[in-house]
Amino acid sequence: MSNVLTDKQKRFCREYVIDSNGTQAAIRAGYSKKTADVQAVRLLGKVKVKNLVKELQQKVAGKLEITAERTIAEIARIAFGNVPSLFNQDGTLKKFSELTSDQIALFSSIESDEKNIGSKRTGITKKIKVWDKTKALEMLAKHFGLFEKDNAQQNIVLIPKKITHR
Repeated sequence: MSNVLTDKQKRFCREYVIDSNGTQAAIRAGYSKKTADVQAVRLLGKVKVKNLVKELQQKVAGKLEITAERTIAEIARIAFGNVPSLFNQDGTLKKFSELTSDQIALFSSIESDEKNIGSKRTGITKKIKVWDKTKALEMLAKHFGLFEKDNAQQNIVLIPKKITHR
């Protein structure tokens, strides 16, 4: 078998980098819809395909300036963000113009509903969701190996001390 990827295999690699969906990448690369899922697994098992996918992913990451440091910094913004700082003292949500980029990074979604009667606004209902702080802390802890240290500490066997009465 040849060490060189076919044009179809190269196309699969380029398509796979778009959304990491092997089946859809195989279909877009020209493989049969009936066997696309099997073809994707087969292709992703090839070392040459894996290497090209990794190379293409690194190019995309470079263009987008996605680095490990930048990713960790973004997770840290969520992990150490202060949700109460998003609100005024009266409990209302601060205006976006009053928020820092670190505060804005805490939002995962915002929904609002404005109701107007004529030219008068009668109400705004806002629903906000923030990113999961616990998940962000867990991701950082895993990155820095903190759980491994905790698990190693848990393996310490404590020997009970004999208590004597006088």
